[in-house]
Amino acid sequence: MTIIKIISIITFITSSLIADIKVVNNSISKSSLIKTLKGEKKIYVSTRDIVSSLSARLYENSERKKLVLYILGKKIKISAGTSFLIVDDVSYQMIDPVQEYNGDLYVPAEDFFDIFRIVAIPGLTFDKRK
Repeated sequence: MTIIKIISIITFITSSLIADIKVVNNSISKSSLIKTLKGEKKIYVSTRDIVSSLSARLYENSERKKLVLYILGKKIKISAGTSFLIVDDVSYQMIDPVQEYNGDLYVPAEDFFDIFRIVAIPGLTFDKRK
């Protein structure tokens, strides 16, 4: 009985901290899920899942905890622990820093998508309420 309670508590905590966002890529008629980390006030999204959802390329330097995303002709450099994105050699600052979890980098969703909307996809939308 106590094992069932422990499993239930772990499942509840895990589901409240990690959820998925459904992404619909209309240009190639593909839908996918992006893993998220939910902090107290911010939603963080997996950079690997963003790349996969957009059928883009990824370069990784796991030793330095850095990723380079190649999305829609843009080169986006992301590093764990910093709030800066480098897009085609121009720096942009997000309010919160990039988080690392299980070998993946998670960016603050609202800030990342706001910057990405400015530099690459003007029609991009992100609704944090959904």
